[in-house]
Amino acid sequence: MQIPHIPVLYHETLEAFKKISEGYIIDCTTGYAGHSSGLLEQNENIQLICNDQDEEALLFSKKRLEPYKTIVLFNQVNFEHLIDTFRVFKIRGILAY
Repeated sequence: MQIPHIPVLYHETLEAFKKISEGYIIDCTTGYAGHSSGLLEQNENIQLICNDQDEEALLFSKKRLEPYKTIVLFNQVNFEHLIDTFRVFKIRGILAY
């Protein structure tokens, strides 16, 4: 799979989230799942909510994150609506670039 984007501050992001050992992390602007894939590889006990307005990016991310499909939710909406959408989840971290 050819990845069309290299995430910025990749290692710094993983470092910032490494102490989260359970619960959900929201990736507000998933894009092509660069940070998301790293977070999932780093910690098998988290769950991820991948959010993006771009349908093409989400479709790519769904394919890229297929091995994690049981612990990843995808949401196509502007991230400003996430608080209302995900109040019921145990949110441990939010990634917003």
